[in-house]
Amino acid sequence: MDQGAPTVGESCPDCHAFVADLAAHKHWHSQLVAHIATAVEEEIKRLSGAGG
Repeated sequence: MDQGAPTVGESCPDCHAFVADLAAHKHWHSQLVAHIATAVEEEIKRLSGAGG
């Protein structure tokens, strides 16, 4: 192994970020997806109501 290569951490299978705490990073991903889904749903409702 290359001497300059990091020895701790894992690569996220979703975004390929190199992270020290993969479980925490996956939790962050799930929260991000939930927030985006909520925002999209709210925007769809807003646009549907505005169109009358």
